[in-house]
Amino acid sequence: MTWASGQKLHRDRYEIKQQLGQGNFAITYLAEDRDRKEVVIKTLDSNLLNQLSNEDRDRLKSGFADESRKLAICKHPNIVQVIDTFEENDLKCMVMEYIQGDNLAKIVQPRGFLPEKEALNYIQQIGEALIVVHEQGFLHRDVKPENMILRAGTHQVVLINFDLARRFVDNPVSSRGNLVDKFTPIELYSNSPRQQARRKPWTDIYSLAAS
Repeated sequence: MTWASGQKLHRDRYEIKQQLGQGNFAITYLAEDRDRKEVVIKTLDSNLLNQLSNEDRDRLKSGFADESRKLAICKHPNIVQVIDTFEENDLKCMVMEYIQGDNLAKIVQPRGFLPEKEALNYIQQIGEALIVVHEQGFLHRDVKPENMILRAGTHQVVLINFDLARRFVDNPVSSRGNLVDKFTPIELYSNSPRQQARRKPWTDIYSLAAS
Protein backbone atom coordinates (compact mmCIF):
# COMPACT_ATOMS: atom_id res chain seq x y z
CA MET A 1 0.00 0.00 0.00
CA THR A 2 1.27 3.45 -0.91
CA TRP A 3 -0.24 6.80 -0.02
CA ALA A 4 -1.81 8.88 -2.78
CA SER A 5 -1.52 12.59 -3.45
CA GLY A 6 -3.99 14.54 -1.32
CA GLN A 7 -4.17 11.92 1.42
CA LYS A 8 -4.26 13.39 4.93
CA LEU A 9 -2.24 11.91 7.79
CA HIS A 10 -1.92 12.33 11.54
CA ARG A 11 -5.32 13.90 12.14
CA ASP A 12 -5.02 16.04 8.99
CA ARG A 13 -1.74 17.56 10.14
CA TYR A 14 0.05 16.50 6.94
CA GLU A 15 -1.07 16.15 3.33
CA ILE A 16 0.77 13.89 0.89
CA LYS A 17 1.92 15.59 -2.31
CA GLN A 18 3.90 12.84 -4.06
CA GLN A 19 6.16 9.86 -3.52
CA LEU A 20 9.84 10.80 -3.56
CA GLY A 21 11.53 7.42 -3.42
CA GLN A 22 11.50 3.83 -2.24
CA GLY A 23 14.36 1.95 -0.63
CA ASN A 24 14.80 -1.58 0.62
CA PHE A 25 12.66 -1.05 3.69
CA ALA A 26 11.05 2.37 3.56
CA ILE A 27 9.14 4.81 1.35
CA THR A 28 9.57 8.58 1.42
CA TYR A 29 6.93 11.15 0.51
CA LEU A 30 6.83 14.88 -0.06
CA ALA A 31 4.08 16.39 2.07
CA GLU A 32 2.82 19.71 3.40
CA ASP A 33 1.94 20.58 6.96
CA ARG A 34 -0.95 22.82 8.03
CA ASP A 35 1.17 25.90 7.42
CA ARG A 36 1.79 24.76 3.81
CA LYS A 37 5.42 24.09 4.64
CA GLU A 38 6.98 21.23 2.68
CA VAL A 39 8.28 18.26 4.68
CA VAL A 40 9.42 14.71 3.98
CA ILE A 41 7.62 11.77 5.56
CA LYS A 42 9.40 8.42 5.77
CA THR A 43 7.63 5.20 6.70
CA LEU A 44 8.19 1.47 6.43
CA ASP A 45 7.03 -0.31 3.30
CA SER A 46 3.79 -2.09 4.26
CA ASN A 47 4.19 -4.56 1.38
CA LEU A 48 7.52 -5.67 2.84
CA LEU A 49 6.05 -5.92 6.33
CA ASN A 50 3.34 -8.24 5.06
CA GLN A 51 6.01 -10.64 3.77
CA LEU A 52 7.79 -10.93 7.11
CA SER A 53 7.14 -13.21 10.03
CA ASN A 54 5.49 -11.64 13.06
CA GLU A 55 8.83 -11.67 14.87
CA ASP A 56 10.74 -9.98 12.05
CA ARG A 57 7.94 -7.48 11.50
CA ASP A 58 7.99 -6.48 15.16
CA ARG A 59 11.79 -6.20 15.13
CA LEU A 60 11.74 -4.00 12.04
CA LYS A 61 9.06 -1.69 13.40
CA SER A 62 10.76 -1.48 16.78
CA GLY A 63 14.11 -0.75 15.16
CA PHE A 64 12.64 1.97 12.97
CA ALA A 65 11.02 3.67 15.96
CA ASP A 66 14.14 3.35 18.12
CA GLU A 67 16.56 4.73 15.57
CA SER A 68 14.12 7.48 14.56
CA ARG A 69 14.36 8.70 18.14
CA LYS A 70 18.16 8.56 17.96
CA LEU A 71 18.23 10.50 14.71
CA ALA A 72 15.91 13.12 16.23
CA ILE A 73 18.55 13.99 18.83
CA CYS A 74 21.36 14.26 16.26
CA LYS A 75 21.19 18.03 16.04
CA HIS A 76 23.70 19.31 13.51
CA PRO A 77 23.44 21.70 10.52
CA ASN A 78 24.78 18.98 8.21
CA ILE A 79 22.25 16.32 9.27
CA VAL A 80 18.67 16.27 8.04
CA GLN A 81 16.46 17.24 10.97
CA VAL A 82 13.59 15.17 12.33
CA ILE A 83 10.54 17.34 13.01
CA ASP A 84 7.95 14.87 14.24
CA THR A 85 7.11 11.18 14.60
CA PHE A 86 3.69 9.55 14.59
CA GLU A 87 1.86 6.33 13.75
CA GLU A 88 -0.62 5.97 10.89
CA ASN A 89 -2.56 2.74 10.30
CA ASP A 90 -0.04 0.81 12.40
CA LEU A 91 2.89 2.27 10.42
CA LYS A 92 5.61 4.24 12.19
CA CYS A 93 6.25 7.55 10.43
CA MET A 94 9.06 10.07 10.65
CA VAL A 95 8.69 13.68 9.51
CA MET A 96 11.86 15.43 8.36
CA GLU A 97 12.77 18.79 6.90
CA TYR A 98 12.57 19.05 3.11
CA ILE A 99 15.88 20.23 1.69
CA GLN A 100 15.82 22.03 -1.63
CA GLY A 101 18.85 21.34 -3.78
CA ASP A 102 20.62 18.60 -5.74
CA ASN A 103 22.69 15.76 -4.38
CA LEU A 104 26.43 15.69 -5.03
CA ALA A 105 26.16 12.85 -7.54
CA LYS A 106 23.96 15.02 -9.77
CA ILE A 107 26.18 18.04 -9.26
CA VAL A 108 29.43 16.33 -10.18
CA GLN A 109 28.06 14.46 -13.21
CA PRO A 110 28.02 17.34 -15.73
CA ARG A 111 31.24 18.82 -14.30
CA GLY A 112 33.25 15.60 -14.31
CA PHE A 113 34.96 16.36 -11.01
CA LEU A 114 34.92 18.81 -8.10
CA PRO A 115 37.85 21.13 -7.40
CA GLU A 116 39.94 19.96 -4.44
CA LYS A 117 38.99 22.89 -2.20
CA GLU A 118 35.28 22.38 -2.82
CA ALA A 119 35.47 18.63 -2.33
CA LEU A 120 37.42 18.95 0.93
CA ASN A 121 34.85 21.41 2.23
CA TYR A 122 32.05 18.88 1.64
CA ILE A 123 34.10 16.04 3.15
CA GLN A 124 34.74 18.06 6.30
CA GLN A 125 31.06 18.95 6.69
CA ILE A 126 29.87 15.36 6.32
CA GLY A 127 32.70 14.13 8.54
CA GLU A 128 31.56 16.47 11.31
CA ALA A 129 27.99 15.24 10.85
CA LEU A 130 29.14 11.62 11.18
CA ILE A 131 30.92 12.41 14.45
CA VAL A 132 27.56 13.45 15.91
CA VAL A 133 25.87 10.32 14.52
CA HIS A 134 28.54 8.03 15.94
CA GLU A 135 28.42 9.75 19.32
CA GLN A 136 24.80 8.61 19.55
CA GLY A 137 25.93 5.02 19.07
CA PHE A 138 24.62 4.22 15.61
CA LEU A 139 25.74 4.28 11.99
CA HIS A 140 24.45 5.91 8.83
CA ARG A 141 25.37 2.83 6.73
CA ASP A 142 24.70 4.44 3.36
CA VAL A 143 27.15 7.33 2.99
CA LYS A 144 27.53 8.22 -0.69
CA PRO A 145 27.19 11.29 -2.95
CA GLU A 146 23.50 10.56 -3.64
CA ASN A 147 22.81 11.02 0.07
CA MET A 148 24.55 14.38 0.40
CA ILE A 149 22.39 17.33 -0.68
CA LEU A 150 23.85 20.74 -1.40
CA ARG A 151 21.33 23.12 0.09
CA ALA A 152 20.16 25.49 -2.66
CA GLY A 153 21.88 28.88 -2.62
CA THR A 154 24.52 27.83 -0.07
CA HIS A 155 27.75 25.87 0.26
CA GLN A 156 26.23 23.64 2.94
CA VAL A 157 25.83 19.90 2.37
CA VAL A 158 23.33 17.87 4.37
CA LEU A 159 23.48 14.14 5.05
CA ILE A 160 20.14 12.44 4.32
CA ASN A 161 18.56 9.03 3.81
CA PHE A 162 19.66 7.22 6.92
CA ASP A 163 19.01 3.57 6.17
CA LEU A 164 17.58 2.99 9.63
CA ALA A 165 16.67 -0.64 8.98
CA ARG A 166 20.00 -1.81 7.56
CA ARG A 167 20.48 -4.04 10.62
CA PHE A 168 18.13 -6.42 8.80
CA VAL A 169 20.43 -6.78 5.78
CA ASP A 170 20.62 -10.53 6.32
CA ASN A 171 16.88 -11.03 6.11
CA PRO A 172 16.09 -12.98 2.92
CA VAL A 173 13.40 -10.48 1.96
CA SER A 174 16.00 -7.71 1.77
CA SER A 175 18.07 -9.60 -0.80
CA ARG A 176 15.81 -8.24 -3.54
CA GLY A 177 17.58 -4.90 -3.09
CA ASN A 178 21.08 -4.23 -4.30
CA LEU A 179 22.96 -3.19 -1.17
CA VAL A 180 26.38 -3.28 -2.80
CA ASP A 181 27.95 -0.39 -4.69
CA LYS A 182 31.38 1.17 -4.93
CA PHE A 183 30.84 3.04 -1.67
CA THR A 184 29.89 -0.04 0.39
CA PRO A 185 32.47 -1.59 2.77
CA ILE A 186 32.64 -5.37 2.93
CA GLU A 187 31.13 -5.63 6.41
CA LEU A 188 27.79 -4.33 5.07
CA TYR A 189 27.35 -7.03 2.45
CA SER A 190 29.44 -9.95 3.67
CA ASN A 191 27.64 -13.01 5.09
CA SER A 192 30.60 -13.65 7.37
CA PRO A 193 29.69 -13.17 11.06
CA ARG A 194 33.23 -11.94 11.63
CA GLN A 195 32.84 -9.18 9.05
CA GLN A 196 29.36 -8.24 10.27
CA ALA A 197 30.72 -7.86 13.81
CA ARG A 198 33.15 -5.22 12.54
CA ARG A 199 30.44 -2.64 11.79
CA LYS A 200 31.80 0.37 13.64
CA PRO A 201 32.26 4.11 12.89
CA TRP A 202 34.97 3.21 10.38
CA THR A 203 32.21 1.62 8.28
CA ASP A 204 30.86 5.11 7.51
CA ILE A 205 34.35 6.59 7.22
CA TYR A 206 35.19 4.09 4.49
CA SER A 207 32.13 5.17 2.53
CA LEU A 208 32.94 8.85 3.05
CA ALA A 209 36.48 8.26 1.78
CA ALA A 210 35.12 6.39 -1.25
CA SER A 211 32.76 9.29 -1.93
